[in-house]
Amino acid sequence: MMAVVHNGHINILRKLIKLGYTDKKAITSLTIQDVLKMKVTKGEMQNICELMEAIRDNDLLNFFIDSKAVENDEI
Repeated sequence: MMAVVHNGHINILRKLIKLGYTDKKAITSLTIQDVLKMKVTKGEMQNICELMEAIRDNDLLNFFIDSKAVENDEI
């Protein structure tokens, strides 16, 4: 069994980087007003909150691994 990357979390990080949020301080300093201006979906808002929490907890690896999906490794 092999861990799977959480694509939704990767995509929200890409979106934040494109919007100019390129470091820990910028991302963890986001306000609800900042997020609302981004015109993101409710799911993306959740991902942003989870990213902020993962950064604060120094737990980015677990944030990017999709614990619900498992890929079979046939090597």
